[in-house]
Amino acid sequence: TNTYLDTERTQSSSSTTLGHVAAVYPYPTCRGNLVFAFGVFQAGNSSLETVKEGSIEDPGVTAENEYLQSGTIYQYHFGAGADLSPNVAIGGGLVIWDESIESTDWIGTEPLGGSWQDDVSMDLDGVSFSAGLLLRATEILQAGFTFTSPAWLELSGSGLTSDEEGYSEGFIEDEYTLPMKLTGGLALLLPSLTVAADLTYADYSQTKYNGLSITSELDPGNEHVLEETLGFRIGAEVNLPGAPLSLRAGYRYEPLELSTVEEIAYLDGGSPASIVADFETERDRSFFTFGAGALIDGVLALDFAVAIGGYEKVTASGATEILTEERAITEVIVSGAYRF
Repeated sequence: TNTYLDTERTQSSSSTTLGHVAAVYPYPTCRGNLVFAFGVFQAGNSSLETVKEGSIEDPGVTAENEYLQSGTIYQYHFGAGADLSPNVAIGGGLVIWDESIESTDWIGTEPLGGSWQDDVSMDLDGVSFSAGLLLRATEILQAGFTFTSPAWLELSGSGLTSDEEGYSEGFIEDEYTLPMKLTGGLALLLPSLTVAADLTYADYSQTKYNGLSITSELDPGNEHVLEETLGFRIGAEVNLPGAPLSLRAGYRYEPLELSTVEEIAYLDGGSPASIVADFETERDRSFFTFGAGALIDGVLALDFAVAIGGYEKVTASGATEILTEERAITEVIVSGAYRF
C-alpha cells in the first residue's frame, strides 16, 4: 500500500518459486566424516508489483507510477565438510550466482496526458565463496560461525524506452560488489526442546557499483544510500513425546539495507521527473514463523512453515507525511528430505 498525501493505492502480487534442491554425499573415511554437497538455492525473489499515485501541486498534475518486476536469484553451491575432531567440524563452498530479470516501469500524467514506459531485460552472473565452523561446546550447547565472502556480480542486458515521440534502446553493462557477511549462532539442545539464535552482520555501504560507492545525490556530503545491518533470528523446536512430530516457532528480523531516497515520478514536458526525498523506516522488515515437521519411517522428513511479516517506510516534511509504503508479506514453505 502506497499513500502519497491523501491518495492511497494498494497492489497485491504473488509468486511461487523453487526454494532449493540439494544433495549431500558422505564419503567413507578411516576416521571422522567427510561429505560433499551440491545444491541450487533461491537467494532472493525479485517478483514485485507496486503502484503509486498522487496529485502534485507544482507543476499541477496527477501522476501514476506502476512498476512490475519478475525474476529469482539462484545460487549454485558446491561444498564440502569434514570433522577435525569429535567436537569440531569445518566446511566451505563455492557459490555461482545466476538470475534473469524482467521489469517494466510506467509513468502516466494527467491532465496533460502522455505516458512513459521503460522495459528492461537483464542477466545477472557472479561468484562468491563461504566457510563455516561448527563447535560442540558441551552435550547440550553448540555454536556455529559462517563467513560469506564479497560477491562479485556482472549485470548485462538491454532496455526499450517508449514515450509519445517514439522508441529508444539502451544497453546495460554493469559490475557490482556486494559486501561480506558474518554470522554467528548458538543452539541449546535439551531432550525434547531445541532453542537456537544467531546474528548476521553486513555493511552494505561497502557495496560497489562499477568500482564506486553508491551515494545519495541529495546529500552534498555523499551519504551512502545503503547502510550496515545487523539482523537476528531466534526459534524453538519441540519434539512431541512418543511421536515423530516436531512443532516450531520463531522470529526473524531483517533490517532494510536501503537507508534513504523515496520518490514519486511524473512527466515534465514529456520527460520523466521525480520528487525525491529521504524516508524513515517506521517498522523494519521482520517475520514471525510457525511450522511443523514429521519423520516417516526414519528416512523421509516432511516440513511445512508459514512466515508472516513486512515493513513500513515513511517520508515526511515536518509533521506532514508525504509518502508512505506499507508492505505485508506472507511466505508459505513446503520442504522434504529423504535419506538413502
